[in-house]
Amino acid sequence: MSRQLDVSEYYTSHLDRFQGQEQVQARHILFKVASSAAAEQEEQARSRAEAVLASLRNGADFATLAQQHSEDTATATQGGDLGYFPRGQMVAPFEEAAFSLPVGQLSELVRTPFGWHILQVEDKREAATKPLAEVEQEIKDKLRDEKASDAAAVFVDDLLTALEANPQQFVTFAEQHELEVVTPPLLPVTGRVEGVEGVPDLVQRVFAMPELGVDTREGQDGTHYVFQTALIRPSTLQAFSVVKDRVEQDLRAQKSIELAQQQAEEWATQVRADTPLADLAAAQSLQVVETGLVKRRDPIPQLGQQAGFSRVAFGLQVGEVGTVSDGTRHFVLQVTERQPAEMQAYAAEKSDYRKKLLDQKRQQAGLGFQQFLQAEYQKLRQQGDIVINPEYVF
Repeated sequence: MSRQLDVSEYYTSHLDRFQGQEQVQARHILFKVASSAAAEQEEQARSRAEAVLASLRNGADFATLAQQHSEDTATATQGGDLGYFPRGQMVAPFEEAAFSLPVGQLSELVRTPFGWHILQVEDKREAATKPLAEVEQEIKDKLRDEKASDAAAVFVDDLLTALEANPQQFVTFAEQHELEVVTPPLLPVTGRVEGVEGVPDLVQRVFAMPELGVDTREGQDGTHYVFQTALIRPSTLQAFSVVKDRVEQDLRAQKSIELAQQQAEEWATQVRADTPLADLAAAQSLQVVETGLVKRRDPIPQLGQQAGFSRVAFGLQVGEVGTVSDGTRHFVLQVTERQPAEMQAYAAEKSDYRKKLLDQKRQQAGLGFQQFLQAEYQKLRQQGDIVINPEYVF
């Protein structure tokens, strides 16, 4: 009964978390128009769109024509199906058309920064709060995880207190509570502990501790780690004969990077002098990869998140060339198309962006305050008397 009461109370006090947004399921056919397109190209794209729209109004199958004509490569093979999406996910003109159309009805031609679209709404879902029965298991799992996390924090705190009083008993205490002990080899300050993920400052923290000092960190997945500095070996200067091979390897790697950078700059100079980038790549059996249109913070296809790549690319105009490195690889890039930011959508969603930013700032401030409290607590505990919770027998 108490368990069910907890679930009901959580549901009632967090109704906003279970509020489903209004959504539509739509198909579309896109006829692309580049931002640098001339008026003639704009008119050609519109004419093609009008011809397809006329066929649809005469009874042609939308999915079939989307497969044949849509230039949105991500959805064309699915008959233009975009799935369900809420407000705020699409650019403003597209969203306005999608949410105003009745189910099954064709739109007029819709112009967005991407080109001309034809839309058809397949289904609509009204905004509604999910019933308790639908989210009950989700709430139970969350409450269980929170209680488990609280219990783990109490246990770890008591374990730390016991270890500070008896630092030589680290392994003994771990064995009594069936905890795994990992003893890595001696690590440099730049090293990492294999198998311990999501605790980026672990090694740095250990280097700030005295020998046999103990501390704890919580990983990003919620796992608690208790660690101890078992041995400290002062730094020494190794003989050249010992590190000769590593020095030679580092020098070769550095020279290779310098040569690659030089080659990239030479290519960029040749492309600026009207030598096609594809010709230079073909001569070296390399492939030119097109990213397609990406936003400033989007991952780069085949490369992932590359802040330097995006910074250079967004500083170039159409046709301009630049070079960038991720530390080990060098790239020559040329901008082939740009589309202006959809300021109308930004203006409409500005309040949401502001709210998200304020939420992030609050979370960062809260985390910083928690870290401050933890540091103060550790300091006070080291300065004060040690109290061992009798609930745990070590």
